[in-house]
Amino acid sequence: MKIMKRFVALCFVLILVLSISSFVFADELSDTDRSSDYHVFDDANLLSNSEWSNLEDYATRISKEYECGIYIVTVDDFTDYTNTGDVLDAAENIYTGMDFGYGSGKDGQLLLLSMDD
Repeated sequence: MKIMKRFVALCFVLILVLSISSFVFADELSDTDRSSDYHVFDDANLLSNSEWSNLEDYATRISKEYECGIYIVTVDDFTDYTNTGDVLDAAENIYTGMDFGYGSGKDGQLLLLSMDD
């Protein structure tokens, strides 16, 4: 029950962030981060190795348990990743460009954190 509450809270945060954010062009993210085996991409260098590892383990576990990819991406400035200046466009570009998603339906949620705005 505790995990379900955390999952619902994470989903709510992701939906909120996506509704007010732009998409990021995946081309701007480093090539070493393009593995579908990962769920956390810290391009803004906010996390320590242990923080990244803990978050990665947690996102991977939730993704497998609920069959829905959970992804967290940090960037310095989302406007570097979109032509429209819209954070939702930036997030969409990252999600599709990095081939995120669980299963054939590419189900998932993305939390995009932009440090500039």
